[in-house]
Amino acid sequence: MASASLSIPIAFWSQSTPTATISATLACDGYVVAGLEEGLIWVFKATCGPTEESSVDGPPKDIVSLEPCTLLVGHSSRITALQSMHVEGDTKSTYEWILISASEDGEVKKWNLVDGRCLQSNPFAFIGVPTYLGVISTVEKTVSGPKFILCAGLSNEACILDATSLEVVRVWGGHQDWVYCAVLPGDDQHQSRILSVSADCKLSLWIFDAASLAVVKSKVFEICSNTNDSIVSLVPCHQDSTWAALVTRSNVQLQQRNSHPKVDVLEHSAMEPRYEVPSGESSVGATATGSKATVPVVVMNLKYVLTTLSPTRNADQQPDPSGSKSSTVSSPEPQVSTRHRRIFSGQSRASAKTKTGAVDEPAALSEMAQKCLRAAKVVLGLLVTEDDAYAVSIRNLLDIPPPTKAIALGLRGAHGNISIRAPVSESEVSDSWCVSPTVTASKLIVILSLSKMIAAAQGLDVDMDTWSKGYCNATQDSVGKKFCPPSFSFLAKYWQDPQVEIQEVTKTILLSAIGRMSKADIASLVKYWAAFLPAAALPDSCSSQFMARSAIILGIIGAEDAEALPEKVRKLAALSLTILLNDDSRVSYKVASIDLLSQGFASWQPFIRADAVLKTLFLMAMDTHAANSLVSRRARRAIAQIALVNPALFATTLTQDILDSKRPSDRTGLLKLISVFSRKNPAVLYNGIPRLAEAIVKSLDPNVPNMRESLLPVGTSVLLDLVQSYPQLDVHVGSQKLAVGTAEGPIVVYDLQTATRWQILEGHTKTASAVAFSRDGKTIVSCSVKEGSVRFWQPNPGFFGMLMGGSSLWGPKSSSSGGGGGGGSGHPGSMPSLSSQQSSRSFDFALQESIVTGSEEQLLNHIRLEWTGDRVAKLSIYDHIMSFNV
Repeated sequence: MASASLSIPIAFWSQSTPTATISATLACDGYVVAGLEEGLIWVFKATCGPTEESSVDGPPKDIVSLEPCTLLVGHSSRITALQSMHVEGDTKSTYEWILISASEDGEVKKWNLVDGRCLQSNPFAFIGVPTYLGVISTVEKTVSGPKFILCAGLSNEACILDATSLEVVRVWGGHQDWVYCAVLPGDDQHQSRILSVSADCKLSLWIFDAASLAVVKSKVFEICSNTNDSIVSLVPCHQDSTWAALVTRSNVQLQQRNSHPKVDVLEHSAMEPRYEVPSGESSVGATATGSKATVPVVVMNLKYVLTTLSPTRNADQQPDPSGSKSSTVSSPEPQVSTRHRRIFSGQSRASAKTKTGAVDEPAALSEMAQKCLRAAKVVLGLLVTEDDAYAVSIRNLLDIPPPTKAIALGLRGAHGNISIRAPVSESEVSDSWCVSPTVTASKLIVILSLSKMIAAAQGLDVDMDTWSKGYCNATQDSVGKKFCPPSFSFLAKYWQDPQVEIQEVTKTILLSAIGRMSKADIASLVKYWAAFLPAAALPDSCSSQFMARSAIILGIIGAEDAEALPEKVRKLAALSLTILLNDDSRVSYKVASIDLLSQGFASWQPFIRADAVLKTLFLMAMDTHAANSLVSRRARRAIAQIALVNPALFATTLTQDILDSKRPSDRTGLLKLISVFSRKNPAVLYNGIPRLAEAIVKSLDPNVPNMRESLLPVGTSVLLDLVQSYPQLDVHVGSQKLAVGTAEGPIVVYDLQTATRWQILEGHTKTASAVAFSRDGKTIVSCSVKEGSVRFWQPNPGFFGMLMGGSSLWGPKSSSSGGGGGGGSGHPGSMPSLSSQQSSRSFDFALQESIVTGSEEQLLNHIRLEWTGDRVAKLSIYDHIMSFNV
């Protein structure tokens, strides 16, 4: 369901004047909420008149106007109860109002009152007709607000719901008839008192303990002696929270309680759909609920459109497991063709930008892709309504139609529930940017991802990354002070999305928002979110979802600018990311931690066990289960990024992991990693080649026949890949010998048949840059660029040298730095002299200073040492060619 709320509902208002019967009402912080018999909920913005200045404690302000804000579509039966509560926003200085609604069929939903997004739904929250919703707010709160909601009504039971998930945590009876309740404060932060009264006039006082979820009856009262009276409500007094008002009504009046005043909802000009919006979903909306107020809604599934317009899916693209659809709507599989993708190919940004002349023209789009392209342009035209340079340029470039003001755009929330914004006036084109941080974030994600994909589908050679950053900044500048910055919590959620297009634009939006913040605002943001990091927060202080988003937000900030995080917070963020890395509860958390640990590895490394993180990534990268394919691909990409930051750590950890692996399958996977890096990015392995070569040789030990037999094909293949990529390695197939040049100068010769060190050739005092066997395998030529010499060897270990051949090349305490161990006790030359040999002949040469002082890694593709005859070797370094006769 990752992208469910990114589906785009488009509403066409009915031409007739709908009427509806109000069944429940609520007034809350400038809003008036009306629940209707049809199951719809209207949210109105209340404008209040002035209060007399002399009257400080005077009567409340009169409401002088109600402006329709949002139509909430989700309930399928009469709305019977409404309640509100507020929770904290992205920072402690902000908060959001949450609406709780209940319908006649026992379903309870949770909505964001400002933008109307459905946050949660429980269709089986109450057995009976719920007529009362109460917020138990006197217990200890978490960041997500009150912990529990009390639900009661036309049943002889009452229940308590978890305020976050709406799951039922406690049900208790003890009543003979319908139940009305009121919540009163308790004696301490963990307890609340619940006053319940049933229709037979018996009132009970209960104690609810939040820690144990226990409900204990305290007292019972007989409160009414008139048999003609019945209880109809129990209302807690706001002036004094220790009192509650009891409302009764005679049986005669009770029979007429279904009569309600009627109100006209709204009248809007009719608009017929003039285009087809292809999606994985059929039309859903108010018509599906049987409402009298006909509001047809077409939902465009963003993920389906992006998938269809990206025919050649990148390895990171995975269909949404949940299908991002409601329970009543089916979604067809995306139709995929073979058109070449121009953007979002999973490569680096530099390599993804291809010049027009370098690529073939894209093939014609499929019929479904053309429909999606047209629909995407129409929706983009509805969303991009600004007049700044960035908005005008993208409308002209992508040929999108001008915005249509009469169509209302909405949000799709949990379980397919929809909220539709009332159409804005012509003078308030940018009103949607001023609704809430969630609406801003959602709208930016849709605009940027659709724009990028349309440009790619049309084969346009445009730097959409630069345009995206500029559009984010220009939009805020054009809207002004009323602009609601995007919600960091919402962006952290979609930064985990497996759809690469969504993840990339989400990161752009988040970094753009941070870039506009002052240092003081960033410090306040960091301080707020740091309290909820998994490594810092108590288990019950906030939800695991909120802790994960905290780690992601601070992880993104730390990966981009380590100095923005204080050292203590950086440490907690690093540890929190490692916690998510080992969290198997949600794949999205694991994938996010993999990406962030690799992107900011230089920032996190001082605070984590880097070798343990790498070993975990190795295991993930080798996982061949189809269910873990996304994690496996991201792990391989993360390993590559870490290898670039710390090649020595990578090579050392990989070598040790190969030697420690007991199962052939594990070693096979690790050896294949070496092969991949040797072909795609040989520089990261350069300093670790001597150690890796020895690890490969040891894996072919004939004393462990099962291991050798299993690894011989892959081991041989990997060695040949290394020889092709690194000039300091060479193998002679006939004699089964492998020669490896080291950073300290000595050359180590291995016998592949016995998997032992056969000879050490000492002579070079600086890095051995290249080695090559003669055609008969009896002579080895080597070159050291930094030393400026070429040496010839005729290795022959003799009797004692062969005895020493099985010795380990490096001691167990050798340095983890690149090359051969840093020149300590692990130096190859420190081995007994019986296993070493001097060169038979040497030649000196001179090169320009820039080549000699440059790094050895730079020579990888510019040095070649080969035999051109039985006694002649040729050395090529850049444009310099030299021949040497033995």
